[in-house]
Amino acid sequence: MVRVVVPRLTERARSLRAVEIAEHVAVEALPDWNTPRRIRERSQRLLPDPDFLAGLADQLREAVRPALELDHPPPAATHLAALAGQLHAAAEDQPQNCAAPGCGRELQPATTGRPRTYCGAACRQRAHRARTSNSVRIDR
Repeated sequence: MVRVVVPRLTERARSLRAVEIAEHVAVEALPDWNTPRRIRERSQRLLPDPDFLAGLADQLREAVRPALELDHPPPAATHLAALAGQLHAAAEDQPQNCAAPGCGRELQPATTGRPRTYCGAACRQRAHRARTSNSVRIDR
């Protein structure tokens, strides 16, 4: 009978080795499961049908139209109209335009994170003032 002597590892060394082995197995089993490209692909598959989104955007736009025609539209109506625009752009896969009153510049798509709403800080401030002020709106 041959007796094999296995060196005893300390508790810390064992836990470090276990983590190392687990990382190696994960990399070999799923080499690109959490890359930005794969995450984007999965999120695209989870989105509803573009026709459904377009219909939803049209319904939302029709629902807030009377409130937007007022001299001083409520901030909620402005927010909902911007959301309808975002839904419609997502359904048609068109470039998004700046949501600030009177701007309309095409936005560069963000590579990560939330999609952009405004083209810059000035438009963000202009939209904030338009939402919160009770004075007459000035469209540029």
